[in-house]
Amino acid sequence: MMSRQEGVIHAVVIAAFIFALLQLVLLTLLIHAINVNNEVHEAVYKSNKQLIGEVQQLLALPEMLKK
Repeated sequence: MMSRQEGVIHAVVIAAFIFALLQLVLLTLLIHAINVNNEVHEAVYKSNKQLIGEVQQLLALPEMLKK
């Protein structure tokens, strides 16, 4: 039979393992969120770059029509 001290040690080891596992899951979720955020920023940047190019073409249209 286990003594009280051994039972407490086992409980602490199990709790530490669960805590470490939870930290690993949270770290994985954080890394995933950062990657998704970077992808969103990249998509917005590309969209804005394309929009700026189209606006520049529209602004140049009167000059082209004069020629």
